[in-house]
Amino acid sequence: MGGTNRGLEEDIKKLSLLNLTDRAKESVIGLIDIDCFECQWFEHENSSLKGLPCAAVSTNENGDFRRFNSVNYEARSFGVSRLHTYEEALELCPTLKLVSLPRKEGTEIGDLLKNAAAEVHSSLEIFAQNNFSQTSCVIQFSPTDEFYVDLTKQVEYKLNIETKLEMARCILRRMLKHIFKETGFACSAGVSTSRLRAKLAVEQDRPRGVSVLHPDDWDAFLDAREIKTVPGLKKTLGKQLTDKFGIRLMKDLRVISDKDLVEIGRIKGKQLETLGKIFSGDFVT
Repeated sequence: MGGTNRGLEEDIKKLSLLNLTDRAKESVIGLIDIDCFECQWFEHENSSLKGLPCAAVSTNENGDFRRFNSVNYEARSFGVSRLHTYEEALELCPTLKLVSLPRKEGTEIGDLLKNAAAEVHSSLEIFAQNNFSQTSCVIQFSPTDEFYVDLTKQVEYKLNIETKLEMARCILRRMLKHIFKETGFACSAGVSTSRLRAKLAVEQDRPRGVSVLHPDDWDAFLDAREIKTVPGLKKTLGKQLTDKFGIRLMKDLRVISDKDLVEIGRIKGKQLETLGKIFSGDFVT
């Protein structure tokens, strides 16, 4: 009996060590997102806009309204979103300030925005050089207002993922303060164990917040989201699924079999792979 207990204890110990080793290998990824980037840029160019409800719009060749590119939080407090039409937005917020995306001295506004984002990127690299052993922590710079940072090495000495994520949250808070001090741009951040999870985490505490999404909470968090709001499903694939199956939430999609996805939803191989990676949290945005 004693030998059996010792054997069981050894097995438990091995399993515990294996679990600890697997946990230690988990990546810790943060996403830093410039809040309402285009609106902030216009506020930098024209300080009289600060504190006012504002929306950046794109226009066609004739100068007619096409869509809202960015809506600041002052405007959002009136219920304005990027999905509204020009008339709907003004009805919700009559004092809404509109700024268009014109040319400036022959340079597309997109280039000016990229230059501003490059300043944020540069400030992050300086932070890494001053605080980390490696010279760069940015692993992806896409699109112009999003920066994925790999913090795995900075927290690798912590024993469990909860502590690692909380430590990463503290680092990200310092990063946001550094960015604001150096560039004047306010940002929000999210941190988790993959890029997709970090991207969705950032939406939980805007503006200027830092949110943690624990991997154990991923399934419940994802299930509650609308399909059309999930990266990888915002366009053709998501519309195809919602139209074919008449569903709205990710939890409804989760219970559909692969067979039905293929036969009824007309989902192809790569699309099935994308769905699998989204549900596992490994989809790279």
